[in-house]
Amino acid sequence: MIKKWCMCACIFLATQGLQLKASTFEEISTLSLIEKGKKPGPRGPQGRSGLVGSTGPCGLQGATGACGAPGIQGLQGPQGPRGLQGSAGPEGPGVILPFAFNVFVDGGTVVDPSTTDGSLSKPFKTIQAAIDSIVSKPATSEFDVYTVLITGGQYDENLAILGNDKRIALVGLGHVTLGSQTSTRNITWNVNASNTSVNPALALKTINSAFRSATGKFFITGGLTILNATAKTLDLELCAEVSGNVSFLTASIASPVNLFLYNAILSGNLNSSAPTLQRGIWLQVAENSVFKGTITVENYGRVQSCVISQGMQILSALPAAADPDGMLLTDFSGNFSGPSGSYFRVDSYTNYWLKNNSPVPVVTGARLKLLSQQ
Repeated sequence: MIKKWCMCACIFLATQGLQLKASTFEEISTLSLIEKGKKPGPRGPQGRSGLVGSTGPCGLQGATGACGAPGIQGLQGPQGPRGLQGSAGPEGPGVILPFAFNVFVDGGTVVDPSTTDGSLSKPFKTIQAAIDSIVSKPATSEFDVYTVLITGGQYDENLAILGNDKRIALVGLGHVTLGSQTSTRNITWNVNASNTSVNPALALKTINSAFRSATGKFFITGGLTILNATAKTLDLELCAEVSGNVSFLTASIASPVNLFLYNAILSGNLNSSAPTLQRGIWLQVAENSVFKGTITVENYGRVQSCVISQGMQILSALPAAADPDGMLLTDFSGNFSGPSGSYFRVDSYTNYWLKNNSPVPVVTGARLKLLSQQ
């Protein structure tokens, strides 16, 4: 009866839209057992878990969190293997760059002529190439001297030196021969324009120009010709041996050339050809030098410890600027001539040779004067 009542109550509650928990049915069942005078038995063992339900859909992605603090630096890893060697780069400039006023010449160089620049690492092969490289370089003062340093050897070439506004020195680093046994080579020094206040100058020498040296000379198998068409006075310094003539050709408006000889040997004649008096060669200084040919100059200054074999002719009575002037310790042979009013000035040593050389030198036009009488 009670059981039917309980079922009716459940149906009634369900019709009212209420859901009863499982514990409610347990309580009702327990009450029904109590009413029947029976006790409930012990709880049974827990049943097995049901099957896992399917995974639900993923939720929306959350916002990115803040950056954490940087971690500590890790240990340095081992060095990797050496990589392959790269290809060679382009050739750089020479180790020694050209100097501002110095160029080098080496007749034995094997450097490609198209790449030579006058430096120690890339010297010119010929002296003329070195001279041509400095012709266009400006000289702003007389302190700008262009020096061509030449390794010892034989250079079979003629030299044409344009000396406009240039002071040039050709210096042999050993014995230098211009020409060969079968060819005669000459030097022409031409000054035909003037654009600055610089007086042109030329020097030919070696670093070991000892007196009468056979191994340290700048040897020219031909001659040296000087051309001047300007109003500039030229300076020529020779510490060289010249087989041919040394000649000076000048225009009527041109200025003279001052000649300085040190340890030089002139095998040919020394000629001064000037249409105007006092505009030829002035032999300012000659020391430890040998003159094997005739000498024709405007006048002379100091001639010391020299050998003159064929005499001397002076064209001007005005002495050169060197002081003291005269023939000193000089072995003089041949005749001496000069214009009226000029002097042949000698010391006692030179006078000794004038009296004892054969034939005895003849002095014409000029007056012989011992330096002790001045």
